Amino acid sequence: MIKLTFTGNLACSCEQRNYNGKPYYYFRVAANTVREQTDFITCFVNFDISKLAQYLTVGKAVYIEGRPRISTYKDKEGHFQARYDVNVTELELMSKKSEEGSTSQSKTY
Repeated sequence: MIKLTFTGNLACSCEQRNYNGKPYYYFRVAANTVREQTDFITCFVNFDISKLAQYLTVGKAVYIEGRPRISTYKDKEGHFQARYDVNVTELELMSKKSEEGSTSQSKTY
C-alpha cells in the first residue's frame, strides 16, 4: 500500500456528503510543494469525524495521512487534467504558535 503524508491549509470547509446512501466527508487542502507551488488535494474521509467537522474550516492547518489516487478529468476547454485524491486514514488539526509563543495541543483522528 502506498501512503501519502502531507500538511497544508484547508482550501474549503469540510462537508458531509453521501454516496450510495453512505456518508463521507469531503474537503480540499492547499499544500505547498518543494517547487514552491501550491497543489490542491481533494480529501475523502470514510470514518465518523462529525465532532471534528465543525472545526475543519477554510485556512485551518491540518496534517493528513492516507492512500493516494490520481484521477483525470476534462476541463471546460476539453483538455485532460490530473487531480490528486486522498482517502484519509489519519487526520490531525495543527495549531499555530500564538503571540506568546505557546502552542495548543493538536488532536488526531
